[in-house]
Amino acid sequence: MKKLFYLFPAIAWTLFVFYSLLDEDPINAPKLFLHSDKVIHFGVFGLLAFLYRWGMVRMRSGILFEKSFIISLTTSVLLAILSEVLQGLTTANRSAEMADLVADVLGVWAALWFYDRLKFTFFQKYF
Repeated sequence: MKKLFYLFPAIAWTLFVFYSLLDEDPINAPKLFLHSDKVIHFGVFGLLAFLYRWGMVRMRSGILFEKSFIISLTTSVLLAILSEVLQGLTTANRSAEMADLVADVLGVWAALWFYDRLKFTFFQKYF
């Protein structure tokens, strides 16, 4: 049970992301450039995947550790799909977009690639 504590940041971030994405009154941040929301989707789901992978690897035992890449990839992509479906079905002011889903999945892949680069180069002790 104590080892599950490592997944707390990922779970907390997941709850925050879903609360933010399903809010009826979205934040009207100024657009810096065309499709800047895609960059936000990329970063949000990238961080989500990174946190899930970090938590599973830090547990250092069991199936979550051994299969942490595939589990964090699958979990993050399924959450991205779920977020888009829920945005399309449950909110009046938001819509599901395939481009958002593509940005989410690219963010997941990039974060997991980045995690492996960090883990096997500089920060093996911390990752």
